[in-house]
Amino acid sequence: MVARFSPLRRAWIREFLDTAYLRRAASTRANLLRSLARFDAFLSAESDVGAGQWSLATVEHVDAYLSKGSRFSLQPGRMFFRWMRRRKGGVRPLHGALPRPPRLFRPRVLPLDEARRLYARWTSSDAPATEAIVGLLGLVHCLRPGEIRQLLMADVLPDGRIRVGGSVIDLTLPVAAALERYLRWRAEWYDGPSRYLVVSRASRLHDRPVSANWFTIDLLPGVSVAALRQTAIQRLIQGTESDGLQLAAYTRLSLDASSVYLRAFGGRARWPPSVQASSDDAVNGAARGAEPR
Repeated sequence: MVARFSPLRRAWIREFLDTAYLRRAASTRANLLRSLARFDAFLSAESDVGAGQWSLATVEHVDAYLSKGSRFSLQPGRMFFRWMRRRKGGVRPLHGALPRPPRLFRPRVLPLDEARRLYARWTSSDAPATEAIVGLLGLVHCLRPGEIRQLLMADVLPDGRIRVGGSVIDLTLPVAAALERYLRWRAEWYDGPSRYLVVSRASRLHDRPVSANWFTIDLLPGVSVAALRQTAIQRLIQGTESDGLQLAAYTRLSLDASSVYLRAFGGRARWPPSVQASSDDAVNGAARGAEPR
């Protein structure tokens, strides 16, 4: 397929495929080539670039090409344009002219039976201590992965409470018991420099939080903290019929994010008049982004 490109533009395509795109799936590489080949044909036939190098292409050429069809037709080529900008001198930032496709918020929730099984596992007395406290903080108290990673030993307060950001959370009795088991395990098995509550094999010699991937890849049994948290939010909305203010108070979500979750899970968006307009804006706009906060 590279032979379809203008001769002066083939070399950079081959170099990109042999370096930055070498390990990509064949279907991904083919999708990239089809997208760029159509742009290459446009440059040759309908622009002043003609058969010249890629470095002659400008943002105006990209805009003109996208105006003739789908505005997302060059999305597969974004990495190639970024690669050219980094590796080849004098190349214009063509990737900046590409519109980003909308990102829809798609909740990740566990089946109810699976959530119950995990809860029973983590509240048992013989549960792995680290796995249990991390899982329960997400499943019961809706903590985000970053919030758990950033917890310090100093954030553990008396009487089954923890400090999360600017809030103090009263842990439920099963979670408080799991925290006590974890603290006993940590005191017995860890004597390193880390001030963080959760430690891993990789972080034990340093004063830094555990890695973002460690929870899902090494600690939890094939689930993510985000999925646990969103499962808990779903149960709060559907099982207890929490309204927007109750949901925001328990989960520390913003009112805008609470509106997005209420819409996603079919809850009741009851708001005081002073925040109703803001919540409507959130439902129409914030749901197009990543996980609401």
